[in-house]
Amino acid sequence: MSFAITNSKNVIVKNWSVIQPQFWASIVINSTDVLYKDYYVNATQYNPEGTGAFLSWLQNTDGCDTYRSHNVTFGKSLSLQDLTLFRLLLSLSQSG
Repeated sequence: MSFAITNSKNVIVKNWSVIQPQFWASIVINSTDVLYKDYYVNATQYNPEGTGAFLSWLQNTDGCDTYRSHNVTFGKSLSLQDLTLFRLLLSLSQSG
C-alpha cells in the first residue's frame, strides 16, 4: 500500500499520484473529514501481445479503501483501473 491515513481528523491530501500500485493505492482507517484533491491512481496493465487473461492481469488494485471512516471526499480525482477505459484513453491519445 502506498499511503495510509489512520486515526486522523481534518486531513487534506493534495496533488498525490500513485502509479502501478501492487495492491491498494491508499486506505483511510478510523478517520474523519478527509479530502483527496487532485488524486491520481493508474493501476492499469496492457499487453498487446497477450490474449485472454494475459491481456490485462490485475487484481486487488483499489484506488482507495475506507474502514470505519466518515466524510471521506474525492475532488478532481481519477483512478484508472478498468482495461476498457484504459484502452479508450490509449486510443484517444494515439489518434490525436
